[in-house]
Amino acid sequence: MSPGPSSYRWYNLRVKLRPKDIRRAESIRYLSPIPPTGNPEQDLRTATESILSKGWNMTERAPGSIFEDWTTTFHYRIALEAGFSNQPAWMQQATLWHEDVHVNQRIDIGRHRFNARYMGSPRWRWVLETQAYRESVRNLKARGATDREIEIYIDRVYWVLRDRYRLKWFLKAKQMRRETTRIILLGATDWD
Repeated sequence: MSPGPSSYRWYNLRVKLRPKDIRRAESIRYLSPIPPTGNPEQDLRTATESILSKGWNMTERAPGSIFEDWTTTFHYRIALEAGFSNQPAWMQQATLWHEDVHVNQRIDIGRHRFNARYMGSPRWRWVLETQAYRESVRNLKARGATDREIEIYIDRVYWVLRDRYRLKWFLKAKQMRRETTRIILLGATDWD
């Protein structure tokens, strides 16, 4: 029997962020060694090549499927949200670089260990997603996104982490929002 919402709440309330979790999230280990050019079409091609060169493939979900608005990595495939190919190139490339981070994490950590950490620990889910969202912000900044656009993007990221990834109670404390924002913004400045 799967745990209900109250079980998630109870479990997440007990989780506290540790200094080593912050260090893991701050790590640039999984950021692409290829800095973004600021040209969305070029960065989209480079992200696609990076993913395909690792033996992964991509498929767009069909409209009306149960997870049509989710993009995720599993096995050796990236399932892209329905309508992905209709999005502007800058949105596509930010998503693919985010997923490329998850591909690198899975290769480095191992598929089963990655899945166990991601699904079994709110703390690890936060670390892994924060690392990936840093790459997205890095690419947005390179294309010339304004501070306001990045602020809006980070608000959206925070909503996704809180509600979609069930980290609501984990992220409830004010310092968690500040810490998450601080770490994600590191992605805008830590290449060169």
